[in-house]
Amino acid sequence: EYLQEYAESQGHVSVPFNHVAEDGYKLGKWMDNQQQLYKRGKLSAEMQKTLEQLPGWVWDIRMYGSGSRGRGWPKGFEHLQRYVDSEGHVSVPLNYVTEDGYNLGRWIYAQQNAYRKGKLSLERQQALEQLPGWAWKPKLDLQKWQEGFNRLHQFVERENNANVPTNYVTENGYYLGIWVRHQRLAYKKGNLYLERQQALEQLPGWVWKARKTINKNDE
Repeated sequence: EYLQEYAESQGHVSVPFNHVAEDGYKLGKWMDNQQQLYKRGKLSAEMQKTLEQLPGWVWDIRMYGSGSRGRGWPKGFEHLQRYVDSEGHVSVPLNYVTEDGYNLGRWIYAQQNAYRKGKLSLERQQALEQLPGWAWKPKLDLQKWQEGFNRLHQFVERENNANVPTNYVTENGYYLGIWVRHQRLAYKKGNLYLERQQALEQLPGWVWKARKTINKNDE
């Protein structure tokens, strides 16, 4: 119950070892006990399942550590690199889970949270900052998305539809066609926030399945 309350208030279950609830309950120590019982094979399947249903739960607690030797961190970074290779950016939704069940969205949140608290090693900061589009503040992702949407809205006002060719580039060099393609791919994979879906669907002529179009520049 303490852990559920913590998850509801913080949005994750990355509880520091020394965390104590307001009434003195040592939640961090309780968490460590569950991890130890699991490693020794003494935690029932029912309890395991209950814990695994919590947002961001992992059995290797070192994933959230700030040192440089934890095995969990490289695993998360490897998943993030694969995402970047596939999508071309690091704008991972908070609830995004990889095909093999890895909660990548929560892992990224944990890194940003550790950075804000000054608990992320310089080595890891630099590794993340080298990824294309990485930002320590999630609101920067919103700003980037809003920029793309604003440019799409300008296109719609001029062309009276949102059917942007994939190779379309604005006069000032913004790859609007690629941005639109990323939105459709994110939607197809279930990784596009609902409010963004709704904003796009309100544009005249918007479709989730792209139609073949001819860029005026190619005529």
